[in-house]
Amino acid sequence: MNFKIVGDKALLQDLGWMIKNLNEDQLRAISRKGAHIIKLHIQQHAPQGPTGNLGRGVVVKEETRKTGAFVAMDYRIAPHAHLVEYGTVEREPLETEVLYDEKTGKFYGKEAAPMPKDPFFRRGTEAGKDQAMDEMVKAISKIFK
Repeated sequence: MNFKIVGDKALLQDLGWMIKNLNEDQLRAISRKGAHIIKLHIQQHAPQGPTGNLGRGVVVKEETRKTGAFVAMDYRIAPHAHLVEYGTVEREPLETEVLYDEKTGKFYGKEAAPMPKDPFFRRGTEAGKDQAMDEMVKAISKIFK
């Protein structure tokens, strides 16, 4: 997600000057604060299944050798997150595979039903971006007071 600040030219120049004069630790802390806010919103929008792995799989990561932070899915916790986000179409397993439940011994056929998309990650990002931006601007202005 990219942010674009529109406003008075002098204000934009001042904000650019402030960001250039922050040290790496300050920039990292500010970007991490914004990313955590967005993470919380994504977790609120994540569908709650029996394990809760979609919500637990939302993590904040820091860029290597840079000062930014971002929100991502930990696919070790929720490897199915992309299927929920984008949905699936009706599909047929390979001929050698069969939809079979070992516990009950029942066959379910040769087709898997489609799963409708549930873009929880996008909804959470949209819901939290204004709050994240406000908190980041507050943190920047607090440093320069």
